[in-house]
Amino acid sequence: MAKLELVFLMINVEKELENMMILALTTDERITYCNASDDCDHVDHQIEGESGEDFVKRIAKSLIAYTAENRKEDILNLDESDKLRMINNHENLNIFVEDSDASIRMTVAKQGYGLNRLVDDENLYVRAAVAEQGYELGKLINDENPLVRVTVDNQGYDLNKLIDDNNCRVRVAVPDQSYGLDKLINDENSYVRIAVFTKKCLLRGILDDKDTKKG
Repeated sequence: MAKLELVFLMINVEKELENMMILALTTDERITYCNASDDCDHVDHQIEGESGEDFVKRIAKSLIAYTAENRKEDILNLDESDKLRMINNHENLNIFVEDSDASIRMTVAKQGYGLNRLVDDENLYVRAAVAEQGYELGKLINDENPLVRVTVDNQGYDLNKLIDDNNCRVRVAVPDQSYGLDKLINDENSYVRIAVFTKKCLLRGILDDKDTKKG
């Protein structure tokens, strides 16, 4: 009888100890029990009212997020050559679109990825790369930097507006589209007039060559 009472006593003690213990996460990412009444070095604990299953799910979710963030940081710390290789293989573009290096973001744009974010990039070469993709030209035609507008020009977009651009570097690119030559030949800027003259000579040469072949 005494032995049976001892067994019941031990069972009750174990239950009481179990009730005193809560689940916890160790620094090496193991789930164990913790006596909440004692100081410990666990990084997370089961909160009041949280079941063991919910605790495990919460920890698993946070560890996945932590791992993903670490992976992102590792990728962003790669050498430029490795980054370019990945971009050319269309790998991790969602990470490289946030790279601190503008040349990397420009390369991402040239892949046609993340244009909705890169169209507002602080770097003009990135925005120009977006324009090369023919994306949001109606917005980029008003870009503050003439190089970006020249890139829009090269897409043949709204040349009727670009022909009157206040920057000669934009106007000088318009003749390449064989547009507005009769107007731009009288442009105030000599480089624009030279561009028109050169384009007309090229066109004349093509026409003469066709006439020669016909003859």
